[in-house]
Amino acid sequence: MRLGRWCGWLTGATLLTVGSAVWAQTPAFTGEIAPGFDQCMTERGETTMGEVDCYSQAYDYWDAELNRQYKAAQNYCDSLNVTGSDVDKAVAQECRASLKEMQLRWIRYRDAMQTSNFFLVPDRDNQRGNIEHLRTMVYVVMTQAQLLTPPPQKQQQQQ
Repeated sequence: MRLGRWCGWLTGATLLTVGSAVWAQTPAFTGEIAPGFDQCMTERGETTMGEVDCYSQAYDYWDAELNRQYKAAQNYCDSLNVTGSDVDKAVAQECRASLKEMQLRWIRYRDAMQTSNFFLVPDRDNQRGNIEHLRTMVYVVMTQAQLLTPPPQKQQQQQ
């Protein structure tokens, strides 16, 4: 086996393992895209505009959740400064800087998906394509919100 193929296989296996570990930590997907989505689709999903409204509400829900999770992740970074020592301060600052850089890169990814996905969805020249595009963008934002969920903070031990 050539070294390049071996490295490619190893990288793919590593990404699959890391991706599986990350998804194992994300909230369980219940089948409903966002709270109230199924009811919205039952009540208004029979029309194109109703379906667009339901997906728009789901997008708004996940966008707000993304902002909430980003703030929670910032707070988690701040919590790493336990003792106030220079080391803890540096860890907390690095965590925040890394989080900010990651989110700025994700925003560029989201914007690129917004543009390129429009051209990739089937039936892009009609309303069905617009709905598929919006649905894809809901999943893009939902996934980022779930991945940003910080681990639970440990309770400080009493001494």
